[in-house]
Formats: sequence, C-alpha cells, structure tokens
Amino acid sequence: WTQNFSTQPVPGPGTVKMPLTKHRRSKSDAVDLSDDAAVIVKGTVARESTVFARLLNSRYAVLSAEAFATFRRESDDAPSKVWLVTKDILVSDVSGSEYHVRHPGVNTFWAMARGAYDTRKMWSFTVTWSSVLATENLTLAFETEANALEWRAGFEKAIQMRAAMPPKARGVSNRPGVGSSSDATFHRGASDSGLERIDGVDGVDVLQGSASMEGDGSHTKRSWASLLHINGISVYVEELDENGGGGALMVSAVVRAPPSDVTSHLVRVRKTEGLAIFAGARTLKVVDDHTHIIGQRWTGSGVLGRLTAPREIVLLRTWRKDPDGTYIVLYQSTNHVAMRRQKGRWWSLSTPVRVDVEAAGFTVAPLLPKYAPVAAESQESLVTLVLKADLGGVLSGGSAAGRLLSPLQGIGVKSMLEPVVTSIVVLRDQVEQNRFVVRPLSHALDVEPDARARDVAPIPSGREFARTTTMLVYRDRKTLAEAQVEMKEERVRGMTPKPSTAAVTGHAAFEEGPPDLSWAIAGSCAKKYWLCPGNCNFKVRGKNYLVDKKKISAAVPMFELVAVDLLEMEEPIYHICKHLPAVEHSPAPFLFCVQMMVPASPPVSLVCSWAAPYDMTADPADLVKQFEKDHGPIPENIEAFLKAITEFVAGDGPESDAKRNERFKLIPNIARGSWIIKQSVGTTPVLLGKKLATKYYRGKNYFEVDVDIGANSVAASITNLVCGATKSLAIDMGVLIEGRSEDTLPEQLIGTVRLDALDLKSAAFFDEGGEGLIERATIEK
Repeated sequence: WTQNFSTQPVPGPGTVKMPLTKHRRSKSDAVDLSDDAAVIVKGTVARESTVFARLLNSRYAVLSAEAFATFRRESDDAPSKVWLVTKDILVSDVSGSEYHVRHPGVNTFWAMARGAYDTRKMWSFTVTWSSVLATENLTLAFETEANALEWRAGFEKAIQMRAAMPPKARGVSNRPGVGSSSDATFHRGASDSGLERIDGVDGVDVLQGSASMEGDGSHTKRSWASLLHINGISVYVEELDENGGGGALMVSAVVRAPPSDVTSHLVRVRKTEGLAIFAGARTLKVVDDHTHIIGQRWTGSGVLGRLTAPREIVLLRTWRKDPDGTYIVLYQSTNHVAMRRQKGRWWSLSTPVRVDVEAAGFTVAPLLPKYAPVAAESQESLVTLVLKADLGGVLSGGSAAGRLLSPLQGIGVKSMLEPVVTSIVVLRDQVEQNRFVVRPLSHALDVEPDARARDVAPIPSGREFARTTTMLVYRDRKTLAEAQVEMKEERVRGMTPKPSTAAVTGHAAFEEGPPDLSWAIAGSCAKKYWLCPGNCNFKVRGKNYLVDKKKISAAVPMFELVAVDLLEMEEPIYHICKHLPAVEHSPAPFLFCVQMMVPASPPVSLVCSWAAPYDMTADPADLVKQFEKDHGPIPENIEAFLKAITEFVAGDGPESDAKRNERFKLIPNIARGSWIIKQSVGTTPVLLGKKLATKYYRGKNYFEVDVDIGANSVAASITNLVCGATKSLAIDMGVLIEGRSEDTLPEQLIGTVRLDALDLKSAAFFDEGGEGLIERATIEK
C-alpha cells in the first residue's frame, strides 16, 4: 500500500486521512481509512535528534495502528516523517533524564554550535525497529511522566492491534519502519536482503530497503546478486527495477576482532588521510562524540584510473550502538569550508570530482550469542558496507551499479570503486594485526599518530624548554637545566670589550685569551633537536623480578637532562667530557655523561649529560640522610637506586670496569619512523659493555661512559641506517643500572633523551689540538 498522511477535522474521534493519488497533499482527495487506522493518541511530542544526542525537536504527532507520523506544525496537511507500526517493534520503559530543548526558530546545528537550548529533565522512552542490516531507534520525550506513560501505552496498543490484523490487511512485512519525508511512497515489503527503499517523487532513491509496491497492492521484490570480485571480496549489486529503483552496492567481510575495535578504527579522529576509503577519511570537524564531518580524496586503480579525475567525498558521519551489540556507522553528503567543491572543465584530470553519497553505512555485527564467549564481547565481527552514490563527472548519470552493467562505462566505474572495495580489506588487516606484538601494516601503510594507542610516549608538539620531572630534584626550586641555561646567559652578559682595541679602531673587540665557549654551556646541540621525554613508557625490572621475572613501567628518570652535545671530529676521541663547556661550567654537584661514538664519515659523537642534586660519589648512607633531610622519609625505590648508582661509579681499574660492563644498560626506541628502522633498532634493553667497546672515566664533577658503536659491525650497520634518516625520526634512549639483587630493585632510569628530527650536519666541530669547540655557523662563514 502507498500513502501520504494528512489530517482533517471530522465529527467524532479524530481519524487519519490519506489521499488516493500518489504524492498529493490536498485534503479534498483524502478519504477515511478503515477502523483499524483510527487515531490512538495524538498531540505534541519531543523527538530526539538523529544527529545530536539528547537534543529534542518539538513535533505534533499522530499514532494509529498502522503508523506513527510527525508534523512540523499541527496545521500541516502532510507529515514530515512517518514510521510504520509492526508487530515486532520494541518499546522501552519510561525513565527520567536530562535533555536539551532547542529554542524556537533555531535550527539543529545552530542550537548545538551556539548553545541555543535549555536543559530540562524529561520523561522518555525509545521505540526500536530492527532488521538484519539496519536498526531504527526513535526516542520520544515528554514534560510529565503521565504523558509519557500515555504515549507508551498507545504504542503497546498499536502493536497489539497490528498483530491482530490478518496478513492481507496488514499489507506489509515485519520490517523496520524508517522515518522518511512526506513526499515519498512508503512500503516495507519482504526481502531476502532485509533492506528497504523509499522512492521519492523527484526520482532520487534513498537506500532503505529492497522492495517496492505500487498503489494497487501488487509488489515487486528486488534481490542482491554477486556481480564481480575485487581482491577476493565479492561485490553485490541490488537489482534495478523498471522505475530506476535499487542499484545499491554491498560488500561484506568477516574481521577477527571485537566489534568495538572495528568501530573505533572506523570512527577515529584523523588529522591526515589513510588508505581505507571512509575509514581513512580526514576529520574536518568534530561536532560531538558521535558525529564528525570527514573528507577524503582518492584516485581510481589501473591505467583507466589515471585517465579519470580523482574523486572526493565530504560526509557527515554518525554512529551508534544497538542493544544487540551491533554498531551502525552512517554517512551522508554535506559541505565544509575545509574542502570546498571545486569547479573545472569536464575533461580536467586534476580537479577532484565530488561524489554525492545518497546513502552509505557500515554495520559491524557481533556473533550470535550461541557462538560468542559467555559473558564476553564477540571476538569476531561481520563488517558490511552498503553504498549508493553518484560518482559524478563522466561516470555520472544513474547509479554506480547501473554503470557497472554497461560494458563501456563499467570499466571506468570499476576502477574508481576498486579502492572503496579494497578499503574493506585494508580495514580488516589493520584491525586484525592490532592483536599482534609487531604490526607491520599499521607502521608501513597507514601511519596515524594516536597517543592513546601508542606504545611510546607522545611526541611533544612544542620544542621550547619545559621543566623536567625527576625523582631527585626539588619540586619547589628551579631545575638544574634552568640553572645551566642561566649560567650560559650570565657568561654571555659578562663578556667585556678590550678597551685598547676599541680606543684605536673605534670598534669593540673581546679580550684576548681562550676562545669564548659560553654558547655551548647548555650544550652545543640546538635545543630544537632534543627533548626531555620522561619515562618513554619503558619497561624495567620490578621489585620481585628475581622471583616472578615481571617487568613494570618505569618511573620518571632519577637525573635531569641538562645538555646534549653533537660533535663532528677528525677521529673518535675518548674522555670527551674534559673538553666540554656543558660539563666544566655545570652548576650541578654531579653529572652522568654518556658519549655515543657514531661511525659516520667524518666521525660524530653524541654526548648526553644528566645532572643530579647530590654528589653520587659519596657514601650511600650519607646520600640517604641528605635526601631525608630535604624530602622526608626516603621511598624504597629511591634508596635502591642510590645503592645501585654509588656501587656503579665507585672504583677504578679493569676489575671495576668489568663489573660495570655487566650492569650498564641502554633501552632504545624509535618513537617515530619507518617500520624497517623500528624493527631494526627494536626496544630490547642492551648491556652495552657486553656488546660494544665501552670505557669509563671520572672527573671532578662527572662520571663518563664512552660507547664505541663502530667496534661492532652489526651495531655499526644499524646505526648507519638510522643516521641516513635522522631528520624523519624521533629516537628515544634511556640509560640505567641493571638490578641484580633485592636491594637494587626495582630498576630506575638514570635518564632519558629524545632526539627529534636531528640534523647531523648541524654538529659543532671539535678541534682537539686547537680551539676546541667551533660553532657550526662559524665554520660555514
């Protein structure tokens, strides 16, 4: 049956009138329905928006045994939306909750953007229509509980009346009644696909189902057929009818992951575009937690794809979770200033063509309860994409499925749709690979930084100096790094011109003597290249490691990173710290310095200096007393660290160095970089003294560890790989003393450093026999 609703006053109880002629709204054409269409309840209701959760739209509504219809105004002849009543719809209990009631005359988007709404407590219930591939939820809210109970009872009565009707009288199957415009021909017919369609008077089909029925009561079913295979995935097309209906495409695949994981991947906020169409779209605007505006561009596959203009989409994406655990992600075309529709010649191959998505959506369905684990989320998902779109340009003119049936244009449409179908494969692989320790596809194909899901500390966006949190630094005083910077500034301000030279030449000149190296007191490496990253999410041995072999997340480092020196030299030099201004002029009582001697051409050394507020060459008992004097009772982990570090720096000679080789440990990690480099470097802690040539030196206020990477061919080859790409990498390193006894556990990081997009060509030059450090800018001049 077909219908358009209108209201007309008649004597006695109000009845719903329907015109005999399709798509006519005139009251003169309306006739009374049979008794089973009598109005059960009518009046003003507040309907929850399908775009913004908790936002209510006030509507005049009429409920009969056949349908629930809403009108924008009580005086309207035709409804704005209609939901058919079926015997299988579900009605929830009435409950009280807070909702947003938008101000009169304000549209939905403006209300949310400007807060043009009032928050009130309302009484509501939800009506649910369900089918295999779609679920429609309709939430109605009322000012009083009594009014809500009245309408809920009305729905229960309508369902009972509908169930009592004979099949012929019902004229519809028990499929969901999706809200639709008043200018539409409504029918819900039986179909194997479980989808339904609404035919519009303007000839535009909105994908809601798969069957249509003419006004005389006969109906024609449309079925789905497997049309082609792309990358092992079947593409199904909905049968076209003589009226141009149908024509949707459907792709489905099983993903071995929970529905929540799949949906999170589909709807995550992205700053850049990924490979998968829809799932890899860039987020243009976040409207709310369940609503985003997204955009994406792609080119077709194969030779013909390169001869066709690229396509782009701008969509409003919404999603929800249904009671049965199925997630629904819906898309519809929209516009946004970040991706304006471009105009170009029809033959242009560079101007993107806008794809108008008439209807699109994903369903992510869990296993049936009998196949799913008891009291646990389904570990498999059936992901189905249904799409109906006009590809635009030379591929326009009817549905995409219709073009696939054309031998001439079908090849072009197939080349443009292949990336869309392949995106299901990419989505499946990305989600399934997240279960594993190594995830090559997520690193190699679709890298999108996500601080919430990463295994490393997020990379700070700014490069300015930031206070570093450490275990042994006072919380209420300036940091040692700040003190080091102040020392540099004081030396620069204290430089005085040579009076005699100034008097003769008229130009100021600095006093003669050793070259001024104040520029390097805070490190010769530019601050923009190094950061203080905290614990970097490194894992270290726990307190009970000797028994349970369990590692724990590291605490923040004990020492503070105060300087990084990057030096280029003619040949590697051991005991470099005795030449460094950052060490010589440091105000810290103790520095722990590590020199990484890189086998580059010419050789390069990276020296990291971490400062401590106490002299670590003192007796550990005295250090404990000093700490307790400054901070109160000493924590067990800090006491264990003080014992480990004092043991490590104590003693000289080959025997002491051999013991140090057994305990000095480095943890590397590539926080940002290509998959190949990440796997080459790894994240496994390394006892450097057992793998590489390592030497130890002591100064008046420092302890130095020199590591010759070139002494090991494997380490040298990996380092050369890293050196060739340092500008694109973020490299984390942490140093610590391995805990081998209960009184040196849990392990604590001495310090960490992050080298961010380091340019090795910016290294200062070290002239051992001449001026010492020479700034890079001076060399270039």
